[in-house]
Amino acid sequence: MLFDRQSLKDILKISARSFPLRARKSRYVAGMTTAFASLRSFVHLTWLADELLFSGFKDTKVEAPVFIFANARSGTTLLHHLMSLDEERFTHFKLYQTIFPSVTAYKAVGVLNGLNRVSSGALDRVVDLINRKYFNGFEGIHTLGLDRPEEDECVFLYTMLSPTLLLLFPDTDDLPRQAGMDRTDPGTQRDLMDYYEQVLKRHVYGTGGDRTLLNKNVFTSPRAGALLEKFPDARFVYLVRHPYNSIPSMLNLFYRAWEAHSPEIPKDSPETKALAQLAIDYYRAGLDFRESVPSEQYYLLRYDDLIADPRRAVEGIYQHFQMDISTAYQERLLEACDQRSASTFKSTHSYSLEGFGLTPEFIHGQLGDLFDEFGFER
Repeated sequence: MLFDRQSLKDILKISARSFPLRARKSRYVAGMTTAFASLRSFVHLTWLADELLFSGFKDTKVEAPVFIFANARSGTTLLHHLMSLDEERFTHFKLYQTIFPSVTAYKAVGVLNGLNRVSSGALDRVVDLINRKYFNGFEGIHTLGLDRPEEDECVFLYTMLSPTLLLLFPDTDDLPRQAGMDRTDPGTQRDLMDYYEQVLKRHVYGTGGDRTLLNKNVFTSPRAGALLEKFPDARFVYLVRHPYNSIPSMLNLFYRAWEAHSPEIPKDSPETKALAQLAIDYYRAGLDFRESVPSEQYYLLRYDDLIADPRRAVEGIYQHFQMDISTAYQERLLEACDQRSASTFKSTHSYSLEGFGLTPEFIHGQLGDLFDEFGFER
């Protein structure tokens, strides 16, 4: 498994500069480090087991994968959920599969599921307990659960090359390798994509091997070019939301984590402004990517259109990529849309640019062409 040593050096340097850490931050860092090391070591062992027990994954093809991406808080979770209902066509990651991305782990979970059926759902109760205890920190912002569809950022976290580390270390300017893969050297980018291909091969093989990968990730924008190079037949769905809404929503998500371990950081701080700049850079990367990918492999969807009519939005994607909608999937899609009103598609937390010391003029000054193209109000 890939591990970026330079990233570790950068984090150690930041920690040394801040030493001694506050007691609360120290507990978080110690707990997260222990969990990370334990999980990564376990996954490494299961990867070795894959080589011995399930070597067929090496011959698996990751053909024409579909990558859903956008700036954070732009509707990717909703779209991913709706398209993942096309179970005959797509295979997608669940949260536990991003934590344990190996065929061996998948098979072990399959055995546990079999035991669950003969034990009156005992495993289901355990999973519910774990979800309530460990994955409810962002309730109302982003619902998490071991058995729920989820983006695969955890597999990047294992390499130390993930913006997720900014949740624990709010030092965006000092962690460029974490902020975006496009800020690393070409060799690191190739190594990361080679590693990621191994992850995806294991997932496709471990879930049957005959379905197309459907993936969503809000940190894909700076990786999109490398993904296209590694998977030249890949298809990309990019969602765009008004920056005045998505940027403070992303800041609020990260700030909830910072507030837990570093309450001394105010909302109006250099850390939040640096993160806002990163969000702006992600907008630029996601839209500029259009120039690099064939138009038939790229579909742009407005967040407002998705929220207004999710069924029609999904149908537009299928039409663009020339994919048929089966009768079974159409029924599941209609049911999912009928069961949820438009209001339930929206996050329940409140946020504003001003709350983070930002102004509309600052955002518009850097993304003016985006406002013009999509007719966003200033």
